[in-house]
Amino acid sequence: MNAGKAAAWLSARPGGTGLFTDFDGTLSDIVPYPEQARPLPGAAALLKSLAATFGVVAVVSGRPVSFLIDRLDLRSPGRLHAYGLHGLQHTIGGEIELAPGLAEWVPPMASVVAA
Repeated sequence: MNAGKAAAWLSARPGGTGLFTDFDGTLSDIVPYPEQARPLPGAAALLKSLAATFGVVAVVSGRPVSFLIDRLDLRSPGRLHAYGLHGLQHTIGGEIELAPGLAEWVPPMASVVAA
């Protein structure tokens, strides 16, 4: 399917359409060091615009949600979802939530990391 047909198909039912994307290599270039990653020019604004139109727009990443909040400027309320640590964290508008059942594992994991 070419880009024009794909856009028409996605736009036919925008409220029922979900767009999901990765950060590294999709919204940003692949870089030698993770901390160097920045979104491509206009990527954050485009995502916010798409989120105002489509049912769900989400960035899914292995990175922590706090990284995505910072790089994509997700501090203000909005409809753009971000899932970090492969879905263990989630945010809409800046408040980070943990996946159900995960909170009970945070203290034991902190102990392991500290050891």
